[in-house]
Amino acid sequence: MSGMASDEPMKRVYNSRDLSRQTAQVLNAVEAFGKVTIRSRTGKTYEIRMMGVEQKQCPSEKELEERFQDLGDRLAALGYSPPSEQAFQQLDDIIAGEV
Repeated sequence: MSGMASDEPMKRVYNSRDLSRQTAQVLNAVEAFGKVTIRSRTGKTYEIRMMGVEQKQCPSEKELEERFQDLGDRLAALGYSPPSEQAFQQLDDIIAGEV
């Protein structure tokens, strides 16, 4: 079954055995995420990155605030209203198994 596609989701951290036995899957993850981490049995950690590809920078806190504000404005324009505190409490109770 070595030629069959795996149903396992891509990971960002692999071990040295994965690199040896599932090289294509590891390289696919590198393409998808930009980099992956390889951990050896001795505890050493390695990183595999694509060369020649600009790494994406995480947005700043201010940029994230602006994005969320913009998203909230667009949702409000579509008629969305956030759930009430009571609805959140009911959801919390359901998740906790209290209902």
